Amino acid sequence: MMAHTVPCGFDVLNVFVEKPFIKRAPDSGRDEKLRSPWRSGELFGYYHDWLFHICREEVFDCKSGGIPHKHCMDTLIAQNVGENL
Repeated sequence: MMAHTVPCGFDVLNVFVEKPFIKRAPDSGRDEKLRSPWRSGELFGYYHDWLFHICREEVFDCKSGGIPHKHCMDTLIAQNVGENL
């Protein structure tokens, strides 16, 4: 994705992050367990040389599937500044 972003362009991403203190969502599908989970801060590391406009990690409540549970999500809005700074 980064390689396809034009100079001064933006990438906007959200990824669910695995945390040891948060159990897997009760409505998660079987294939979700097979996916490689994102680690805390991993997304931000890929964009280490871009300008961050938003960079946050948050734990939030969810009631999908009718069962209250929590998720953790990393959010990034980063700008490809290249050699412009």
